[in-house]
Amino acid sequence: WRGLLGFVLPRRDRHMLLDEMDRMYAARADADGERGARRWYRSEVLHFVRRFPLDRAMAIGRQVGVEIGDGSRLARRTIRGLLRAPGFAAVAVVTLGLGTGAGAVMVGLADRALLRELPFPEADGLVAIMDGWGASLGAIEILKREMTTVETVGGAQDAAGMTWERDGFGAERVSVASVSPEYLAALGVVPVTGRTFHPDESRPGQGHVVLLGHDFWQRHFGGDADVLSRQLVLDGDSHAVVGVLPLGFDMPTSRNDVWRPVVMDAAKPGLHWGAGNHTVLGRMAPNATPELVRQELLRVQEEVRTANPLWTPNPGFWNEARVT
Repeated sequence: WRGLLGFVLPRRDRHMLLDEMDRMYAARADADGERGARRWYRSEVLHFVRRFPLDRAMAIGRQVGVEIGDGSRLARRTIRGLLRAPGFAAVAVVTLGLGTGAGAVMVGLADRALLRELPFPEADGLVAIMDGWGASLGAIEILKREMTTVETVGGAQDAAGMTWERDGFGAERVSVASVSPEYLAALGVVPVTGRTFHPDESRPGQGHVVLLGHDFWQRHFGGDADVLSRQLVLDGDSHAVVGVLPLGFDMPTSRNDVWRPVVMDAAKPGLHWGAGNHTVLGRMAPNATPELVRQELLRVQEEVRTANPLWTPNPGFWNEARVT
């Protein structure tokens, strides 16, 4: 949030205003605690962000207002020139369209990632550990055991295609995400019906259960509550449906139809340590901050480094890891 605020503040006043915000944040933290201070800081940043386009537009308007007449004449000359060169005009229109579309995509991403509230209970307590990176299941297991700044740590792997063998309807490819029970617990997910995963369902041989996405449930089962008595055969293995996730749930990405538990099997080091592409989420302990979580992550990294049976990373391999 501080980085976003620095981006929208005027350059000449940026350092002074950021320092003032830091002092006010510290005072808020003393009075209301870290969580209350973070909530206040976020609301202030959002205020600046929402005002930034209007203020900038008004400033530009004041600067160019006296030139409107000249601008209109220039626009008419430009249009006549484009009509005389239709090929160039077509290229210009396509280029402008692509630029506008890309801008709209970036605004949507910023709204989702920075401005919109996360749809989870007490979202201020959630942290993305090693944000932008990934971790193996073996590393996540050590983080769960050793870290005290987070109450819950879980991992998720993005969707993989699997074949769903439908009784009487042939086979269909579906997208299946693998998540640890702790990942859903950290998010505080409450299913529409049924339950989420139990911790022991990540053990080898115990994970023949699945959760359905809300859209998938509606599309293929008509929203039938009796779906909890059904089995899904995925890649030849039968899985019991134990719950339906709420409408709009799209973690770790929106491409998922079905969720299943990850398998924590240290006896298979290739799977346990070889796939370092798991997203890691945690729910912070009381009075913890992202920076304290990061400092603890750096302390734990040496144990993770030496525990890997496949290869030994260089010392300090997580030094640039982010916690957000």
